[in-house]
Amino acid sequence: MNLPSLLLIIQSLTLLLTLASPILHARVTPEQAEATFKQLYANRLAAVARTAQFTDNLELAKELLTAAIQSKKSPQFALVLARNAAALASKNPTGYATAARAWQIVAEADPANMLKHKAAVADLTRKAYAHARGPERTQLAPKVITAYKDLAKLYLDAKQYDQAVVAYQVAYRQALALKSDTVPSIKRNLDTAVTAKRIHRLIRVEKTKLKRDPKDAKAAKQLIHLYLVELDDPKSTLPYTIIASDAPTRQNINLTKTPLNTLTETQVIQLADWRLQLASTATTDRSKAAMLIHAYRYYTHFHDKGSSNAFLNSKVKLARARVQRQLADLNINIRPTNSRPILNTSKTVVLKLDGKQYTFNNHNAAIDRSVSPPILRFYKPNAHLLLPREVTPSFVNKTFSISASVKPTSNNGVICARGGMRHGISLYLNNLTPAVAIRYDHKLYAIDTRQKLPKDKFSKLKLVLTKAPAIELYLNNKLLGKKSLPSLFKNEPYQGLQIAADTRKPIGQYKAPNHFSGRIKSLKLTFHK
Repeated sequence: MNLPSLLLIIQSLTLLLTLASPILHARVTPEQAEATFKQLYANRLAAVARTAQFTDNLELAKELLTAAIQSKKSPQFALVLARNAAALASKNPTGYATAARAWQIVAEADPANMLKHKAAVADLTRKAYAHARGPERTQLAPKVITAYKDLAKLYLDAKQYDQAVVAYQVAYRQALALKSDTVPSIKRNLDTAVTAKRIHRLIRVEKTKLKRDPKDAKAAKQLIHLYLVELDDPKSTLPYTIIASDAPTRQNINLTKTPLNTLTETQVIQLADWRLQLASTATTDRSKAAMLIHAYRYYTHFHDKGSSNAFLNSKVKLARARVQRQLADLNINIRPTNSRPILNTSKTVVLKLDGKQYTFNNHNAAIDRSVSPPILRFYKPNAHLLLPREVTPSFVNKTFSISASVKPTSNNGVICARGGMRHGISLYLNNLTPAVAIRYDHKLYAIDTRQKLPKDKFSKLKLVLTKAPAIELYLNNKLLGKKSLPSLFKNEPYQGLQIAADTRKPIGQYKAPNHFSGRIKSLKLTFHK
């Protein structure tokens, strides 16, 4: 890069900081971001368009990429910068690596279209690797593996199994060529994707049969097996138990929804034996392992709790040992209850709310998926999850409920919040007592309680915004308080949904960010019809 070009970049970045500083740390609309971008870069883009040298395009693309990285706290502005950087850099193979980095920022700024953007990242990374030579090629090789692994996972989440298989195949071939340590894990993931593709093809076949004949019991029984055993999805199984007149399976599925501690000894053993029997019908090691793990957990619960019936104790002890041996044959070792959990600390966390999957930005939180339901752990400084406003479901003119089971280690902290001091709602702890704050046009409506939560076990909290309109607060299904409201939300709360913090202007009478410390599980957001 020559000196005039370097000076031009410095001048442009200075202009960026001067003109765009009001929006670099604030949320702006797409229109505002586009207008600011044009004000800053319209002349530069026109100048680059007039030159035949790609080096000018690449220089400006790298400058826009640097600006996008500096603007991440304003996602819409970062999005515009990164998209333009990608468009400039992708015009020539020498710019593919820069374009891939730009699309990565686009993906982070626009999580609602994560899959499409990650596909661009993977494609450009692969093209950059194919074109590169020497040290640059060596550096890009593992990035191709990572890009296609990430893309394959997103395809699986989206239930696009054909594409997931293709993406894993690319990652697997690249890992083999590099003799990478990741070969075994990618091969396992590829096998899983291939199996999922096969099973969902079978599901489509059986559903077609049922469409032709809604009383086809044989097709219904096959769907029960595919959903229940091969996919470990009891919820999707239920409708077919009626067609197949399979009352025992329907009864057991309904029992699995019951909290474990409330089941009788007979019911616990019934579910354990049922899962063990299902394991014998599994067609893959993965599905067999899933059924055996369910059986093991039921047997272990019975074993740890103990029984006055010596015969049942002996039976469960033998059955649990048999399950352990079968799992060992599958090279699966059950994690002891006193060992450390396997935690996911990735930059994003996918949670299911109101029947849909949402991708939260993860700030220092961890999720333990080795237990069911998964547990969100907030122990590190500033740990919280944030769902960007652009993808947070609308609260306007809607009634809804927010519930979660919490096990706090701190006395204070926000469990779930959306909005700010103008419009917003927050469920939080105040000296270990549950509280709710809701704001309409800055006016605060609050519920404060006196019943303290224990720190040694989970407690279920639930707030409900009713048609009355009113806000209700429950602890372990017991009503703690109720507050009348002038209306439902007439305006959209500005900030997105947050878990374990209220990071901007506080909704309640506490200081932001009011981080929650402890564990949260079974988080639900449900809109009422």
